[in-house]
Amino acid sequence: GREGERSVYVAGGTRRLGVLGIQAARRENMKKAVNRVRFSGMDDIILLTGDVEQHAEIVATRMAMDRYQAEVLPDDKAETVLKLQSKGTHVVMVGDGVNDAPALAYADVGVAMGGTRTDIAMEAADITITGDDPLMIPAVIRLAQKTMHTVRQNFATVIGVNSLGIVLASVGVLPVFWGAVLHNSCTVAVVLNSSRLLLHDIQRDR
Repeated sequence: GREGERSVYVAGGTRRLGVLGIQAARRENMKKAVNRVRFSGMDDIILLTGDVEQHAEIVATRMAMDRYQAEVLPDDKAETVLKLQSKGTHVVMVGDGVNDAPALAYADVGVAMGGTRTDIAMEAADITITGDDPLMIPAVIRLAQKTMHTVRQNFATVIGVNSLGIVLASVGVLPVFWGAVLHNSCTVAVVLNSSRLLLHDIQRDR
């Protein structure tokens, strides 16, 4: 068969009738998604697959992945995640089936995606992407980064403003009434800043 195809022989009795070449379909936009994930700051992208060595190598090369492991069992995937974590690496695992569930559970962030995902994969994962578009993976990563940026902004605002209010109130410069106004205004500002995330269009980030 052609490169990357599995050969299936068809026979009638003792006579060979033909050969079928079967190639697993790859999700559209997968290479683009991998590139965007890499651009977001992830520097070691690994393909873990139960497929044979030859096919795993072809897919990993075409998708521009850093490395791959072929013919791995569910326990092997989980063990790989644990080994990476033991070196201090934060791991994001993307999977869609029962075989991925242990690794999704152990990963720092587990992402279940695709129309073929199973309930056990969804249960084990931290995030579920209901569609089959791989570009949703970098879009979700960008949303998570934006969320953490907002959290840090809010934290700095609350600590800074409240600390300033305490200092001014303690030296008698800021009356109690205006101290309460300042504190509550800071709370409202934090809520309004966080609400901007509700306007984020994740589909536009794809």
